[in-house]
Amino acid sequence: PSLLLTSAFHQDDEGHSSAARKEISEIVRLAMHDSATAITHNAVDVERLYEVLSSASMPRHLTVWLYLGHGKKGGGLREYSQSFREAAEWLACFGGLPDKRSLALVFFSACHSMEIAQRFAEAGVGVAIGFESKVDQATCQQISVPVIHAAWKTSGNRDAILEAFRRTVAAPTLGVRQAKPLAFHT
Repeated sequence: PSLLLTSAFHQDDEGHSSAARKEISEIVRLAMHDSATAITHNAVDVERLYEVLSSASMPRHLTVWLYLGHGKKGGGLREYSQSFREAAEWLACFGGLPDKRSLALVFFSACHSMEIAQRFAEAGVGVAIGFESKVDQATCQQISVPVIHAAWKTSGNRDAILEAFRRTVAAPTLGVRQAKPLAFHT
């Protein structure tokens, strides 16, 4: 199993950047323990994501893509440069790369990312998770770590990913109730 963990938080956004580093560190720690390949990239924008996915060092098949950053209502995600890009532009990064289109899980650790998650699921991603409302990084980590762990432990089994998601949000904290996480699947 392989994971692509990306952050679009700007270095000047210290609170979010610090929380994103914590989330990525926890996932990488678990991945290393389980012999999963975790690839991390910061300062992500659409062009850089395409370059990363196109590079010869990228594993042929990705199990998980985690995006950490800001989302906006209507389906956009913010790039490191602070501009927002629409779902179609992010999806295009995977479009010309058929080996990488079989993603088992895409997790958008971002506010208002429900619509972009839905678009990724409609495009064929096994499970895409986003949030209907604002979400804090602690809540993102509370959900992302066990769900991503289930994805690589089961080599991307959709039912196992969805079960991990259901278990994680079954006894919701205040943050989970307010953020309204949603899982879309094909």
